[in-house]
This record gives sequence, C-alpha cells and structure tokens, in this order.
Amino acid sequence: MLTLTCTLRFPDGVSVTARLNAASPEAEYPVTYEGALDRLPKQFKESDAEFPEFMFKTLGKRLGAELEIEKHGQYDRWAE
Repeated sequence: MLTLTCTLRFPDGVSVTARLNAASPEAEYPVTYEGALDRLPKQFKESDAEFPEFMFKTLGKRLGAELEIEKHGQYDRWAE
C-alpha cells in the first residue's frame, strides 16, 4: 500500500494536510484532510494517487505556502 501525505504550510503557521492510501495507481481512493480546510478552494473525497500531489503543488505556488510531500510503501498491484 502506498501512503501519500501532502502538507501545505502557510506563512502564518497554519497548515492543511491531505492523505491517501492507494493499492494501485489506476484506481481512486478516499482522501482525508486535516487542518485549515478553509484554505483549500475545493476538497476531493476520492482521487487517484497522483492528483493530491499535483493539486497541492499548484495551490502552494498560488497561495504562497510551503509544500511537504511524503510517500511511504509501494503499490500492491498494477493494471494487467
């Protein structure tokens, strides 16, 4: 299982985190959020393993926040 954690830290010390556990890169999985959710223009309930990283990179640049990305583990399966 691949665990992806994306955290945005804003200049005022507030942060927001999105976390996803993915067994495969081809499917969508639930995304959990923590922190200052009001800083996010939109929250996605489900996503593939690539989108949260893309979204937080884009938001970090636009909102002037520092991005931290953590990936642990690996996918359990791939498309056949």
